[in-house]
Amino acid sequence: MNLVWKPKNIEELSEYEIGVLSRLNDKSIINPNTSYNGIHCKLWTGGNARGHGIIRHLGRNTYCHRLSASIFYNFSLESELFICHHCDVRNCWEPTHLFAGTNRDNIIDARNKGRLVNNWAAFNLNKTHCPHGHEYKGQNLVVEKSGGRKCRVCKNLQCQESKRRKKEGLIYA
Repeated sequence: MNLVWKPKNIEELSEYEIGVLSRLNDKSIINPNTSYNGIHCKLWTGGNARGHGIIRHLGRNTYCHRLSASIFYNFSLESELFICHHCDVRNCWEPTHLFAGTNRDNIIDARNKGRLVNNWAAFNLNKTHCPHGHEYKGQNLVVEKSGGRKCRVCKNLQCQESKRRKKEGLIYA
């Protein structure tokens, strides 16, 4: 997917966005050892979850890199898209290091950078057919919210079988 987006200039930010940006800057450092396209990473030093920076925003915990994308790119915090890092530094929130993509885009990016050796996600990414031989393509491909892929034929057969078993009283509703 890899959306091409241009960040807003600091002059384009609202007073509210500048306030949020100030909160991000207060608990961040610039890391001279990591960069992307010559711009150093802005590392969140506050709380984290699995290495991703977490900040309290509008009464809930929010990933710093998603909040940065919402400020600089008008990215919706409610979006199901991922905010991925070109720099591969989880607690970086530098807007020029970020891009939006699906779970699949994130996995492909990680695989291309050699970070998914012997990983199930990378292994499954290479599959072109379901276990019953149906191709993951066109109308037969169902992409779930999680980014996982399902075969429509098998999914429909599974649903029909479940309804049949329920009707026969073999399973309880």
